[in-house]
Amino acid sequence: MPSVLIDRKPIPIPKGVFLADPAIHQPFEVDSILGANYFYQFLCPVQIPIANHEAMLQETELVWVVAGCFHQTRVRQGKSSEEEACKLRYSKNTTYESSSRYTVQLPLNEHKKKMSESRRTVFNQFLSLKSKLAKYSDLKTQYSDWIQGYIKAGYMSLNTENKSSQTGFYLPHHAVRKENCVTTKTRVVFEGSANSSTDIYLNDTLMVGPTIEADLFTPFT
Repeated sequence: MPSVLIDRKPIPIPKGVFLADPAIHQPFEVDSILGANYFYQFLCPVQIPIANHEAMLQETELVWVVAGCFHQTRVRQGKSSEEEACKLRYSKNTTYESSSRYTVQLPLNEHKKKMSESRRTVFNQFLSLKSKLAKYSDLKTQYSDWIQGYIKAGYMSLNTENKSSQTGFYLPHHAVRKENCVTTKTRVVFEGSANSSTDIYLNDTLMVGPTIEADLFTPFT
């Protein structure tokens, strides 16, 4: 059963050979699997190699099957307009700083206009987090170290204007603790999926860029 559609034309099927699955080139869901205790009892000694392929025709007690590997390059689909726009914005707004860091602008889409007030909900979550940290001094210390590390690295900065604004998106965060972790038991997780008053969250407003890594399935098909 192929994982992707393969080209059927270069697979010659001799006359008189009837396949168990005539659509050998099309991916489908597996209906059932024959157990190994029965499978080999159905195999016959006759095999017919397929030219220019590692696969072969295998005779069984019922009909013929195709077994082996077909090297088929997976065809990539063309990039969508959003992927092209995301790629263009990345090339225009990404800079390499003297501190050996890249500065990348968030590729916002049209949903950014729909995102509304989030401060009230996030502030309530912060109060809940503050109450939790007050009960566990060790967790509070590790959490504070994480936040101070972000400030020192320049990933975030304090609001020195001493005023709050209803505009913009307030990004909530919480602690994730793993007792069995050897290096860092506590880490801070920021929630880009927290809703605003219009049920539009930060992740909704970000463009989806193209896939740039190699296709995992290509070497196996």
